[in-house]
Amino acid sequence: MTPAARRRRRHRCTRVLAAAASAAVILGGCVTERVERSAPTVRLDDSARGRIAADAPAGRPARGAGVRDRGDAAAVRPIPGFEDRGPLGRPVPVFTAGVRAEVQPRGAVGFDEQTLPAASPDGMRLAVPSGLPPEWSTLLAEPGCPPPDGGVLIHDLSSPVAEPPRPMAPVREPVLLGRAVDDAGFLVESPRPGGGRWIGHADWDTGEIRWLVTGGPGETNAFATLGPGGWLAWCRRGVGEERFSLVLRDPAGNEQVLPGRSGSWLMPRFALDGTARLFAMVLRGNALDAVFLDPDAGAAIMATLRRTTLATDAADLGTAYQAMAADLAMVTAMDTAMNTAMDTRAGVRAGEPRLYFVHPAHGRAAVWDPATPMPVLLDAGSFAAVADHQDPRYCLVSTGESLQRRAVAESRDRIRVIAGPQVARPTANPDRPFILLQPEGALLGVTLLRFDPVTDTIGG
Repeated sequence: MTPAARRRRRHRCTRVLAAAASAAVILGGCVTERVERSAPTVRLDDSARGRIAADAPAGRPARGAGVRDRGDAAAVRPIPGFEDRGPLGRPVPVFTAGVRAEVQPRGAVGFDEQTLPAASPDGMRLAVPSGLPPEWSTLLAEPGCPPPDGGVLIHDLSSPVAEPPRPMAPVREPVLLGRAVDDAGFLVESPRPGGGRWIGHADWDTGEIRWLVTGGPGETNAFATLGPGGWLAWCRRGVGEERFSLVLRDPAGNEQVLPGRSGSWLMPRFALDGTARLFAMVLRGNALDAVFLDPDAGAAIMATLRRTTLATDAADLGTAYQAMAADLAMVTAMDTAMNTAMDTRAGVRAGEPRLYFVHPAHGRAAVWDPATPMPVLLDAGSFAAVADHQDPRYCLVSTGESLQRRAVAESRDRIRVIAGPQVARPTANPDRPFILLQPEGALLGVTLLRFDPVTDTIGG
């Protein structure tokens, strides 16, 4: 393959960063926005054809729901999402909300233009990929892939004043930044001489690596993630094998292997709800599924599996990688406490398992609750989304134009937080619950974000 062809293939994995085509200037301080979600609603008869239904029989199917035009009381315009739903008389909610977002720009750091940094759970450290970007084949752990030329540089973000991140320690081996962090450090992956691949855990303060998974020549261990209480999951491909198996290691060190007989296991992600339940991708030929299962079931684990199909053709390992490229698992004692809290307003546990990813068939961020068969699609043009730990009903959605806070189940309940293509990294620090990353070329803007709710009401 020519160098130009390699570059084209590598660019396939940078769609998250490509959304940074236009950068915005961010000012510090507090930004308050209050938005009325919709005008008062009216109800439409199935034969109303845009006119207000006067005395339609109760219980008949409604053709849709709409709102009165402010300039013409007789005109009705439909509400997106309610054109053909619900029984006659179904009220359509009116949302009015406000939020105060405190933003503190912290300057910029250089990075490899390929992989977004990882933030520590306390919000005081950034692990930033540095040097030359790795080859696409290296990111995907393909056989014969070259070792990375770059590494990871740890930055100190602990200053209480608006100072830029300060370089403090390198990881002294050529490694790839992994997909999970905990209070002590972050995961890294190391392609080894002889074609093997190891998984390590690097310390937040020193960059020193403790190897968690090793192997012989040609044994590939990749795509690792951390779970609560010391769980670890990763994908393993033996010498001469084409598919990855899924390996689950419990806190006592016992391992369970799910072989790749019917498909290749990829990109595992613990649900982080206080249990060992986890999500993963399964590549079946050129079709891709997201699955959910419970390792605590032991030998009966496959009986717990739930599945939703994401792509039925043209999918490959790169498709699965890109679907999870913006995701980062955070494991911390404080996070466990938050995840077991009950949100009494919504009647929803903060730790309900949800998978945030980019849907390959729809080209936008999505959320999958395994209790439902289909994912919820988020905004058109969105390339990342993370849960808002402060309120499990909401998430932060990244688009090329702005970062928005919106309800997962109600697209109209939203607030534009800050301009520009921002990717949010959640932390467990209430003083800086989100670190925003804004890529622009070889530089990455860093901003601290905190919400102070003003109002949040739902009426009807």
